[in-house]
Amino acid sequence: MSTVLEDIESKYPSCLSDITLGQWIRFTNSCKEYDEALAEIHQLPDGAKKSIKLTNDQVARAYAALAFFTGITLKAVQRHICIDDALHYYNERLINLFEDVAPVKFPVDILGASWCIPKDNLTPSSTITFGEFIDSKVIAQAAAHDKQSKWELLQYICAIFLRQPGEAYDEAFVDEDSDRFILMAQLPMSVAMSVMAFFEELNKNIEESFSVFHESDQKEGKAMKEHFKQWGWVNFLKSIAKTKVFDIPNSGMNSIDCARKAKCYEVLIYASEERDYNLAMSVDMEAMYKKQ
Repeated sequence: MSTVLEDIESKYPSCLSDITLGQWIRFTNSCKEYDEALAEIHQLPDGAKKSIKLTNDQVARAYAALAFFTGITLKAVQRHICIDDALHYYNERLINLFEDVAPVKFPVDILGASWCIPKDNLTPSSTITFGEFIDSKVIAQAAAHDKQSKWELLQYICAIFLRQPGEAYDEAFVDEDSDRFILMAQLPMSVAMSVMAFFEELNKNIEESFSVFHESDQKEGKAMKEHFKQWGWVNFLKSIAKTKVFDIPNSGMNSIDCARKAKCYEVLIYASEERDYNLAMSVDMEAMYKKQ
């Protein structure tokens, strides 16, 4: 009969590929009580009491991780594993896995298929549609409002951007009961982390490259990002659809659906040009009124 230590050695994660996204979501969600208590601990003045509570928090998380990832009861791991060993497993064998993660090379063969992600910068040849971009931003905004974790958000981002070669985006992918969304929970964390890195870089590149997201020098002007925070990304989609610039003749689709199908690069270039033109007109109008 194997010992508790042997079970831990064989079952505890030793690399990111040993953990699925769904497992990590469940584990981090199970630690929410610790997170709430930790926030209160950080409010305490520095001193012995705070140091003791911080250590106790680490120990509690370490034992919780041992129990969660091995399936051994919490009482059993507490009885058989000393504190120093528990902390070693947690800090060196688990948390360190998330430091300096090497990016996965796509396409990657997992879950019975080959999967790829688009490039993380928008160019005229980019395949990312405006619908994909808008859905990712709407979901991220909703996740922040509902206080969902970044790992829960990541499952949606994977469902949007991680696809099989040549596969078109389907907004049904982000339905929580869809086969695609459920499948994303089975992703190895090594792949999920690479998708997270892609999404962060994509957003950084978009904000830097398209003036529609830049701050205005006008006193009356509002930063577009602040506008989106107040009014939401859905209204951005509606405003683009109202222009009918991206309507597809004889497609049978309404203006919103056509805008969603358009290349994200083309939509953001159009929106940036419109914004820059309106700002220039505003400057000219202000200068004209000053002369009168």
